[in-house]
Amino acid sequence: MILFRNKTYQGANNRTALYDLSIPENAKAVVVFAHGYKGFKDWGTFSFWHSFFAQKQIAFLRFNFSHNGVGLEQLGEFTDMDAFAENRLSYEVEDYNLLLNDLSIFEALDDVPLVLMGHSKGGGIAQIVASQRSNVSKLVLFASISDFDLRFPWDKDEWKKEGTVEIINARTKQVMHHNYSFYQDYLENKEQFDLKLCRKAIKCPVFVAQGDNDPAVSVWEAEAIACECENAKLKIYEEVDHVFGAQHPYTKATLPQALEELLTDVSAFILN
Repeated sequence: MILFRNKTYQGANNRTALYDLSIPENAKAVVVFAHGYKGFKDWGTFSFWHSFFAQKQIAFLRFNFSHNGVGLEQLGEFTDMDAFAENRLSYEVEDYNLLLNDLSIFEALDDVPLVLMGHSKGGGIAQIVASQRSNVSKLVLFASISDFDLRFPWDKDEWKKEGTVEIINARTKQVMHHNYSFYQDYLENKEQFDLKLCRKAIKCPVFVAQGDNDPAVSVWEAEAIACECENAKLKIYEEVDHVFGAQHPYTKATLPQALEELLTDVSAFILN
């Protein structure tokens, strides 16, 4: 396996961000993975996934969205609060597409089936991108949101008046902000971000995985996604949370059982 660590790409608004890519010998597919809300490529167990997928002859790319708040040096910390405040869905869709275009520089991945994969909010972005591109072989969603409109719980009038809204990162206790441009971007591109419409346009096979003990995304969202995609397989994992037993930082030497089961199922879905 060849591992490219902390390579840079030029993301939305010309902001530089990082990605990692592993390419096993004779790769049979390449997975491009989008992290979720307040996530980043070096969160929790994601570093384990390279070797797991490599054993299945699957290349794996994980990346930071350009405005996720994690900079180029302290890879496990939110240090770029201005970028986080300026983030918007359009930027994340642009980042994902830019990275997919950049895959062309890796000759070992020429003509290798492309698989999009997303967690939580990243699953929503993956749905949009999959609906836009004809070269997506398969789509994998776990603990994925089904609707963006539900993810703006703040008082919109107050948000517009103040120009920003304050949120607390429950894990780090940091005070973070979303500028009103985040919501304005959603309103201006509402049809593009309508995930129900996107699902109607997705033609590739879709694997939808959901834990039944997820406090952030409900089972009914997974059911809606699977129902509204043309060719979808749904699996509900019992007694499993939003991150399939992982946490950050993750100090154990092996994957959580639920996550290993998920990645095993994902590998089988990709290769069959």
